[in-house]
Amino acid sequence: MNKKGSLNLSIQAIVIIVIAFVVLGLALTFVRLGFDKSTKQLVGVIDDNELKTPATFENPITMTELSIKRNSAVDLEVAYYNKDSDEHKDVLLRVKTCITSKAEAKAKITPETLPTIEAVAQTVSPSAQKGYTILFKENGLLGNEKYICVMEAFSGEDVWETKQFTLKVTS
Repeated sequence: MNKKGSLNLSIQAIVIIVIAFVVLGLALTFVRLGFDKSTKQLVGVIDDNELKTPATFENPITMTELSIKRNSAVDLEVAYYNKDSDEHKDVLLRVKTCITSKAEAKAKITPETLPTIEAVAQTVSPSAQKGYTILFKENGLLGNEKYICVMEAFSGEDVWETKQFTLKVTS
């Protein structure tokens, strides 16, 4: 009689383990699909006709206003215009430097605390623009402070354009 009870218990345990693995597999699939969709929406390419602030020959890098909380990230629309007669391949964006007038805030500006940009590299034809949806990450600058920063459009060692912009970091 004990053997019958222990056999019944082990079959129940096996059934519970199988159901747990199925539920875990479904949960992981939904999380992965949701993450893939959100990443594609945050970092990507924008159709030229959908740009709110198109880039031009006179203004080759355009972006929307930027205010961000300390140690957080926001998605941002940026456009880049290729003024050269050559195609620019694998163009990415980065923050080169930031400055401010307050001594305490200046001390916080290091290569590690400069904002970072996640973007998809794009090939930009001559006399054409490309739109980026970027993930702009603030990495520990002093809060409640305004910074003047420089954004670069670059490929490898080549810097194609730069743009100054104001960054407001809130607490």
